[in-house]
Amino acid sequence: MNQSNYIRELKQLLQDRMPTEELKEVLSDYSSFFISGREEGRSDQQIAEELGTPAMVAQSLIEDQEKLDHRATKKIADPGRRFFAFIIDAFISICPSILASFFISSIIAPALFVLFTSYPSPALGLSVYAGTASYYQDKTVTVHSDSDQQTTTTKREYGKPSTSVITISYMLIAFYLLYGLICTWLMHGQTVGKKLICLRVRAASGEPASKSAIFYREFLGKTVINSIPIIPLISLFTLLFTKEHKALHDMLADTRVIKF
Repeated sequence: MNQSNYIRELKQLLQDRMPTEELKEVLSDYSSFFISGREEGRSDQQIAEELGTPAMVAQSLIEDQEKLDHRATKKIADPGRRFFAFIIDAFISICPSILASFFISSIIAPALFVLFTSYPSPALGLSVYAGTASYYQDKTVTVHSDSDQQTTTTKREYGKPSTSVITISYMLIAFYLLYGLICTWLMHGQTVGKKLICLRVRAASGEPASKSAIFYREFLGKTVINSIPIIPLISLFTLLFTKEHKALHDMLADTRVIKF
């Protein structure tokens, strides 16, 4: 059996049993065996006999792949662990807003609550947080009565905040939106929540997730697409019922969350 027949038969046996990129690597490796063997003076038939029949090689590779898949499946993070990491990250994302509310013109508590609960779909929280009705200022008013008595009262006024408050609010919004992306970039697949719960985002292949994959997952998926209200519900369904517990943003970026 010559090289071309051997490689063709091996490809037919493996093409539906392993990922395309991995198959290309396998075929390239076995092609190199023939090339190096011929350089050493052996015939294609001798090389093929040393390697074993394509059927034997394919069966061995498939078994190895199944073992790897089984070990990888055992590492997949369950929805419960991901939920706790999510709660931690949602709280961290609004911590600056909570702190700022003590030092700048106050933000009403319901706005912060909505910001927290809408973390899976950021557009809703931002629409409330950015609204002028979410801000108030306390003003002291002195009233003179006919009996020459002065009465001092505090009046709470709702409406458009000052320029400095608007600037700070935009910075807080940027942190709220980009916390997951920047954290996952800098912490190599982790946020603070994931680190505390011992989780990590990896590529579906098991390799570390690339920066482009993290961008697709954390920004395009979780921030932009999840802002469509129905999408988080679909993501919850896929997270609970797919084999690898993948949310839609995991499918978009071809990533998965593992425990370690």
